[in-house]
Amino acid sequence: MKKQTVVLLVIIGIILFIAMMVSFGRNWSDIWQILRFILRYSFAIYIIGLAFLIFIDHHPPQVTMAWLMIFLVSSYIGFIAYILFGRNLLKRRTARKKEQATGRSVAVLHHGCDESLLEEETDEDILKIKRLLMMSSQACITQDNQVEVFSDGTFKFERLFEDLAKAKKHIHVEYFILKSDYLGGVLQQILIQKAKAGLEVRVIYDAVGSWRLSKAYIQELKEAGVEIKPFYPVVLPVLSRELNYRNHRKIVVIDGQIGYVGGVNVGDEYIGLDKRFGYWRDSHLRYTGSGVHALQKIFLNDWYYLTKHLLSDDDYFPEAIDPGQEQMQVVESGPDYNWEAIKQAFFTMITGATQSLWITSPYLVPDEAMMMSLRNAALSGVDVRIILPQKADHFMVYWATRDNLETLLRDGVKIYLYRKGFIHSKCIIADHKIASIGTANLDNRSMGINYEVNAFLYSNPSIARLESDFLQDLRHCQELSLTQYAERPVWNKILESVGRLFSPLQ
Repeated sequence: MKKQTVVLLVIIGIILFIAMMVSFGRNWSDIWQILRFILRYSFAIYIIGLAFLIFIDHHPPQVTMAWLMIFLVSSYIGFIAYILFGRNLLKRRTARKKEQATGRSVAVLHHGCDESLLEEETDEDILKIKRLLMMSSQACITQDNQVEVFSDGTFKFERLFEDLAKAKKHIHVEYFILKSDYLGGVLQQILIQKAKAGLEVRVIYDAVGSWRLSKAYIQELKEAGVEIKPFYPVVLPVLSRELNYRNHRKIVVIDGQIGYVGGVNVGDEYIGLDKRFGYWRDSHLRYTGSGVHALQKIFLNDWYYLTKHLLSDDDYFPEAIDPGQEQMQVVESGPDYNWEAIKQAFFTMITGATQSLWITSPYLVPDEAMMMSLRNAALSGVDVRIILPQKADHFMVYWATRDNLETLLRDGVKIYLYRKGFIHSKCIIADHKIASIGTANLDNRSMGINYEVNAFLYSNPSIARLESDFLQDLRHCQELSLTQYAERPVWNKILESVGRLFSPLQ
């Protein structure tokens, strides 16, 4: 049932109730007392029911206790916090619908994986990751890809706009953040031009991540023939930045033959035009080959969920152009899957590393298991290096990240703070032979709640490029020492504690 219908029925019910009370001859004072009685006890029953649902849910014990303590201190604060941060029934129902849609569409779109590529793998560490991702996310291995790595948004969008201008049949765009600023305007005009030329142009944007996107921007796209849909609209997106089950993906597929995936959204800050952040360091991939079909399937699954229109024609899965020789798996994860595929792969990469583990992430708020895996890797002699931004873009996550640093430093993890601008890259490289790049951060939200997509690369030339970028980033970093960090101001420690307190609720 649509939200508008539900609201209308509630209003009608209230009007009928008041009319009934008036018809029985009660005065307004009596009616107000009755309404107050109903509202008070209805809220109490709702809070008790909500607390019970949290209690029987499959949250970790510390998460359950955190929520119950908030409700115990103040039911009103607990109610507001759960509406903003918790996984309520509405969000669960949305995830279930997405799961059902994905299940139906995958049955049509899934062409089967070439499992012989598993048998050909001789490296046990790589084989373990490949098999895990194939089982948990149905991520097919492809080995005919040609991959191009971008180290910031400027280079990515220059190449993307060139490819979009050459598109002949269809363009599929999906972003967490899409803004109607300068960069968004350039993209908009290209999409309008292509739609008017007769191409199929489809756009998905996350309703919370893109809450500043203007209605005029959307309307102009629609009038030109672009099909554009928001992912999971909410009533107050400006107050709901951290709402669960957001579509955090950044995908572009052109003619089913060129794919883009990585950390770069559409906004002026991603090309260094925001004075607050300055230079924006990020990572993104452009690739051709059979791996593009996996990215196409992810977009078409999301499109089917939003529109109930399944696009399954073979035209969306054409023969690969400009094939290469690089192996990869394109992996999606989210609450519509039984397994947390990207998280599991990260964990396996970390625990399996024997030489080096290089990580770049804007946020570092791992769960206990992931945190322990990082500490164990460093204690066992693995060269564990993590690059984090020195600047903050999200206050609470920034301090939750800082809360983990002293523990990691004590166990031998090397922490570097990027100082050139803001680093938003999301990349993990293990033992110089396995790399992951995409949209997933090392935090609770990306690992188990958001809809994400990452590319996993194996013994490819692209891994050498990613390592080169990592070493170049180190030149713009300040390494943290344990002695230096232990002497940080007491106010920092208080803020870290606040960040730690709220991190389980994310």
